[in-house]
Amino acid sequence: RDMFAYTLLHGVLIRQSDVAGSGVAALWRMYDQFPFAQAKLYPYWDNAEYLTVAPEGVYASAWERPREGLLVIVSNLTDAEQQVALQLHLNRFGYRDVTIKDALTNEAVTHENGKVRFPLGAWRYRYLRVRPK
Repeated sequence: RDMFAYTLLHGVLIRQSDVAGSGVAALWRMYDQFPFAQAKLYPYWDNAEYLTVAPEGVYASAWERPREGLLVIVSNLTDAEQQVALQLHLNRFGYRDVTIKDALTNEAVTHENGKVRFPLGAWRYRYLRVRPK
């Protein structure tokens, strides 16, 4: 199991050596680009009016920085790959339209009015960077 899938939901990046392919260095770069200290947290246990995620066992937390948008982590805490459906309630954040990218790869993520779908492996996570247009 990937311990990051759990700890990152809480904004906790565990320090460990960057074993080849682990991606820890990329996570730290992302954290440096989006300082959490000045961000508002929408924790997975209390954010249903701002975002919803399915299926059961998949969770999402988000951080928002004024005028910069959101950083969203989606974690699959189940023992099987899941087809994730994440709905960002854009109007609740005060956004009309957004661009969404994978926060680690910078690849564009297709969405329809803030709804994103993607497969997510067992005990894996994905970071999304959401910017208002």
